[in-house]
Amino acid sequence: MPGKPEFADVYVNASQGEGDMRGPWNSDDNFRYVSKAEEFLAMDGADGKPSVQLTAQEKQILQALKQRTRSNPQGNSKTGGDLGMDGSAAQRM
Repeated sequence: MPGKPEFADVYVNASQGEGDMRGPWNSDDNFRYVSKAEEFLAMDGADGKPSVQLTAQEKQILQALKQRTRSNPQGNSKTGGDLGMDGSAAQRM
């Protein structure tokens, strides 16, 4: 897949601090070199925090998954540890 055009020619220097250097891999005149953290934290104009955009159908699927996989606080299901403590494992040894 091709890159997003607004970022295709950007080199983001995320290696800040000791040992940070420029070399042939990040000195090409064909791209924009960005080194200040403030410039690359939210390059797409957003707030820099992770976010997800879901379609209405994806939201519906997510809600169904949430219902199917929710915990039952009143439940008392056996865990793998409980199953191993029933004595059958010790009898096989």
